Parts: sequence; structure tokens; C-alpha cells
Amino acid sequence: MLQEITGMEHWEQVTYANHTFTKLTGISNAVKVDGKYTSALIVTSSGELYYTGLNGIGQGGAGTTTQIDSFTKVVDSGVSTGNRQISTGDYTSFYVSTSNVLYGTGDNYFANLGVGTSGANTGYTVFTAVTE
Repeated sequence: MLQEITGMEHWEQVTYANHTFTKLTGISNAVKVDGKYTSALIVTSSGELYYTGLNGIGQGGAGTTTQIDSFTKVVDSGVSTGNRQISTGDYTSFYVSTSNVLYGTGDNYFANLGVGTSGANTGYTVFTAVTE
């Protein structure tokens, strides 16, 4: 925290509490987890996808641009629980479905999602079939 005292500036030291793991409630049978600095994804054994974190560009896939402060189900079923990947970044999230289709959401201002349009995506959009 920067404070001004008699015309001079100095940094006040801030001490943070030790961080510990907390058991999540409401999500059972997690089989995949991915997290970055601003967000996290969980896939359950029944193919549900949960998201928490920043969501200002719709990167949570919940259909909004409101921050999601606790794990929220954003896909009801169909997320691959096998070796296929899920991924979340600062401004995008991706998953592969059980039918090998890639879905993505989030930052698309420069058409960087590759879906043929530009502008924020707030819900998961089909990209392409994934082949081995």
C-alpha cells in the first residue's frame, strides 16, 4: 500500500496469512483440474465442467461477463473424462467433448479463437473435431 507522509512516499509492508488447502463442497468425483493465475476448471467423472475466476471477457463460459467467485457448473455433461485436455488461461478456456469436438470461450477481440468472428465469446463455441 502506497502512502504519502509529509510529502515523501514509502511502501508499507503487508503480511499475508499462510494459505492452506480447503476442501471444496458441492463437487464430487473430480477427475481433471486445470488452473492458472486468474481461473480454474474442474471436470467430474460424469463429464460436468465447473469454472471459477475472472470472467470479464466470458472466459468462464457461463454466458456472462461477471466474475465467478466459486466453482459454478458451466457445462452439464459431455466433457471428456479420458486423456483429452481441458485448459484455462487468463482470457480463454477450452475443453474437448466425449465426441472429440473442441469447444472454447473467452477473448476473441482479434478473432484469436478462430471461429470466423471477432468479439468476446461468453459461451462455449464449437471449433472443430479433434482427430488422433
